[in-house]
Amino acid sequence: MWETVSAIYGSLTGLVLPEHAPVREWRSLDVVLTYADGQQQILEVGEQQHFTGARALTLEYYQATLKLGFDATQWQARSHARTGLEPGGGFAKPKPPLFPGDGGRHRQRAYRDALADLLPAEHGWLPTVRISDTQATAITTATDPALSLRTLLGERGVLASHLA
Repeated sequence: MWETVSAIYGSLTGLVLPEHAPVREWRSLDVVLTYADGQQQILEVGEQQHFTGARALTLEYYQATLKLGFDATQWQARSHARTGLEPGGGFAKPKPPLFPGDGGRHRQRAYRDALADLLPAEHGWLPTVRISDTQATAITTATDPALSLRTLLGERGVLASHLA
């Protein structure tokens, strides 16, 4: 995946991705699901700041054969629709050395989201499942939130045996 992640980084920043990132460039994941059979899967909830022009750009690099636990086309459409509406302030501050300049945090977030989508298969993990903020709201306000979440996860490819 080095070529793909390097190309994404270059498109986002105009820079060359260093072979080793600074230690402070770590990222925690929202949830790592570990199933009884030992399989693992990332579950991420994307608030509106995850739908940006930078995120739309990263999604352009996803190959059609990439297995995902979300509809990348819908994610990209919302990201395009929100391009130019990205929040400012701390949501957009520079994040040197990898993401300098205005909008650095947006580019950093988009890049890290791409890594969470692209790298799990490289390590034998199941595809990353993403739930948007609007979907999360629908789940939490449903009459039966647990059923609503199980249904959505099932639609995203989480095996029924993993949802029991």
